[in-house]
Amino acid sequence: LRERGQREVFCGLTSIVWLHRKMQDAFFLVVGSRTCAHLLQSAAGVVIFAEPRFGTAILTDRGLIPAVTSLTDHSAVPATMEATLERRLPAPVEATGYFVVAEGLANAAKYSQATLVRVVVHDDGEWLGVEVSDNGVGGADPVGGSGLRGLADRIEALDGRLSVESLPRRGTRLVAEIPI
Repeated sequence: LRERGQREVFCGLTSIVWLHRKMQDAFFLVVGSRTCAHLLQSAAGVVIFAEPRFGTAILTDRGLIPAVTSLTDHSAVPATMEATLERRLPAPVEATGYFVVAEGLANAAKYSQATLVRVVVHDDGEWLGVEVSDNGVGGADPVGGSGLRGLADRIEALDGRLSVESLPRRGTRLVAEIPI
């Protein structure tokens, strides 16, 4: 049984990698469980939205703010959102902004013991600013964990920057600045 399970996981990962290569414009794959999502993300090197809420369909069809609203509405930790973005942005910028919020909310739910998360999305004409802050225990390590490190790489690929403030007992604050 163990050998069969490993073979099925390998076949599943191979299928996901093949599918991702065939779908060049896909930023996210929708899968059913967080554990599976993290395995696939590591193995395939792709960005995976870990629950089937179809957030990327909203992102593609309606834009960043409706997609982020969907994330905050379904967050495991109560979340508020403020936004000043009133236009569509290039797809890579919107996708990266979306992923900043998704990662921030996921980290708050998994690690922070937070009771509230605040999401701010703003557009100053030249930069998209995305901030995700929580009132949790702090102590996030942007170098040691693959999620924040991968997020920083994605932002830097667009010539943006990510800062992480996470002092013990003071919560965590992610601030992404992405050029438009």
